[in-house]
Amino acid sequence: MHIEFQGIQLSSKQILHNPRLLPQLGYDTLRSRVECSYRYELSTKTLILERLHVNVVDAGSATISARVGNLDLAALLSGRVGDATVAGRLGGMLIEQGRLHYVDASLVERMLSSVARSRGVSLHTYRQQLVRKISIFLTKDPGSGAGRIGAALLAFLTRSTQLFATVAPDRPIALFWLLWFRDIEKLVDQLGLQVSTIPPHDRR
Repeated sequence: MHIEFQGIQLSSKQILHNPRLLPQLGYDTLRSRVECSYRYELSTKTLILERLHVNVVDAGSATISARVGNLDLAALLSGRVGDATVAGRLGGMLIEQGRLHYVDASLVERMLSSVARSRGVSLHTYRQQLVRKISIFLTKDPGSGAGRIGAALLAFLTRSTQLFATVAPDRPIALFWLLWFRDIEKLVDQLGLQVSTIPPHDRR
């Protein structure tokens, strides 16, 4: 199926739980476009998300592709999930691969500025606080997978442009198993997670 929505508008009045959110970010109205293209293999219960693209004017855009197994899409869409809950069905999904490409237009800077104001500190100070936290949590070993992800996130926070993330486990991994991991390095290894701020072919 391929489907596309253009001219979607979201105003602060439509965000009932926090109508001040958009003004805090400097927006009156958000205008967006959504495009989705996917295939579903019924015999193997495999969902191939070829492209999910969301573009929000003066905010940013995200493009996602993925391959997920053990997903009974027909049952989920019909509401007939048998004895299992929807959460249980989704938890049993097998993550095979995934890719995210995020292009920032101004959203990250607006969000950081908003949080900084709410905490009574400057944007520079709040950015430094985030950098220190990420450094402590993810960059203990710069050569490790988590260390490289931390370095990429730090670069993105410093200059928010484009962010790339890929997931490619050696073998499909069930979504609910991810909840058991407490070691960030093991989690990164199991998922085959890689994060960068520029595409590999653009590196100098």
